[in-house]
Amino acid sequence: MSSESSETGRRRRSRLRVRLPARLVTRTDTQPVVLEDLSLHGARVATSTQLKLGSEAVLEWGNFEAFGEVVWCAGGRCGISFFDAVTPQMLLDTRDLDDATRLPQDKELARQNARQWAEGKIRL
Repeated sequence: MSSESSETGRRRRSRLRVRLPARLVTRTDTQPVVLEDLSLHGARVATSTQLKLGSEAVLEWGNFEAFGEVVWCAGGRCGISFFDAVTPQMLLDTRDLDDATRLPQDKELARQNARQWAEGKIRL
């Protein structure tokens, strides 16, 4: 078995682990997602809706965007494979953005939303 075939279905490059607010724009919908990790060639996002495999989408985070295809979905998470690689500088800038604006974990985010709702600051 060649080394290439043994790597099929597995990441070949490391990913930048982040937790950033993002948007996923498809032809029919725009939805908020959480960008969980990013590489030169793709990303993993957490979403509250099931995305259709093969859907083309633009992932937007911070001042960045990347166009790609939904290649897998499972357990509230989806993988996006970019048609064109993002630049190494975008990865570095995203790391800096994560340092400055990282979202809290889901439980803490739920607590914050509940607190704001109880104080009348937001509607759920």
